[in-house]
Amino acid sequence: MRAVFRVDGSTHIGAGHVMRCLTLAKALHPMQCVFVCRDLPGHMQDTIEAAGFECRLLGAVKGSDENRDAEATLAILNGFGPFSLLVVDHYALGARYCQALQSQRQATLVIDDLANRPHYCDFLLDQNLFSTPRSVIWPTYPPPRGCCLAPDTHCCVRNFMRLPCPGSRKKFWYALAGPMNTI
Repeated sequence: MRAVFRVDGSTHIGAGHVMRCLTLAKALHPMQCVFVCRDLPGHMQDTIEAAGFECRLLGAVKGSDENRDAEATLAILNGFGPFSLLVVDHYALGARYCQALQSQRQATLVIDDLANRPHYCDFLLDQNLFSTPRSVIWPTYPPPRGCCLAPDTHCCVRNFMRLPCPGSRKKFWYALAGPMNTI
């Protein structure tokens, strides 16, 4: 069984998308996982390969077009054969991208927390913390077989999952929104 991850990371975008996909890829072991990433400044090919996964780079382009991205993905995966799972964690890719790769995969998981565009997927993972179920506002077609909505579901690095919970909690705000994902 094989999984293809379409995700980008760079000095401008940051590392968050790639890191949560690496966490998921490790959880899918022994499934063969291949990452397809755009060749952007500060891409994370070395990090992905150091984690034990193959990474294939797409040529850098200005702007984004889902159909061209899908064609480039298919070209770079030529000879890879059909795959069991397509994982898309990318704010610029939506339904058109996933539909274009439909013949090559058995299931699609989209990781997205914006709820701002339609998706064509079997499973949808939204890791946002929210009080109102967003499943009613997700523009997907057809509706996914499964919606995994936070706070119950998340891709968290195991080291963070093992941290003990203190007796008295202190609240603080911590946002990884910068391109370097640092404070």
